[in-house]
Amino acid sequence: MSRLKIFTFLLGNRVKKSFQDLLRPELFLSISGAGELLIKENDSRATLKKLWIKEVPDGSVAFELDHTPSGALKKKLKNAFSQLSCLIHGSHTKANKKCDFVIVSPGNNSSKIILGDMKSRNLKRVDCFAQLRNSELYVDYLLSLLSEYHAQAITPEYKKVVFFCGFGDKRKGTNSAKAQKETE
Repeated sequence: MSRLKIFTFLLGNRVKKSFQDLLRPELFLSISGAGELLIKENDSRATLKKLWIKEVPDGSVAFELDHTPSGALKKKLKNAFSQLSCLIHGSHTKANKKCDFVIVSPGNNSSKIILGDMKSRNLKRVDCFAQLRNSELYVDYLLSLLSEYHAQAITPEYKKVVFFCGFGDKRKGTNSAKAQKETE
């Protein structure tokens, strides 16, 4: 293993541990040893239920921002995850928007941060932009906490991705499945 790979691996483990110390454990998504990540949509009305991401770099950490608790946690916390912060007014039209998942892949000079959202219907560019932008602001806040309390200075390099799967979209006159990836 090259020195660069060893350095990246060790850096990734430090960053991962810092995120684990900061965020609730139920938010984390599991990345397999083969670098595969499965993201599931819990909305019963969704047609895009699962998304496999392959070749996630070693040392990466993945977590949900749009978490839906289940079981005892749902009973205990009720709607605690319905907004990013209980300090923000629940009816604010933009401040509570959030993407589905975040992947942080540490690098030498900067860390690639993927902000991702899965859409089954109602792909509105303005709404997607608001979700991704607000998620970027929130992740910036998390990074400032990591810097302040965990001595992790992370320079982000954001990639924003929307995965869309529409079925029977009558406005466009199609009834076949479509998959679309939109990046900024």
